[in-house]
Amino acid sequence: MEYRNLGRSGLMISEVTYGNWLTHGELVDREQAVACIRTARTTAV
Repeated sequence: MEYRNLGRSGLMISEVTYGNWLTHGELVDREQAVACIRTARTTAV
């Protein structure tokens, strides 16, 4: 996995992440969003 600096914070983060603010927001039901996050966590996304 490749990592990059997060701005000038000194933190290194992976290039691939799971973001859900734009993906989920209010576009899907809470239950669906939670299911997506749980699946991502259990599959090490």
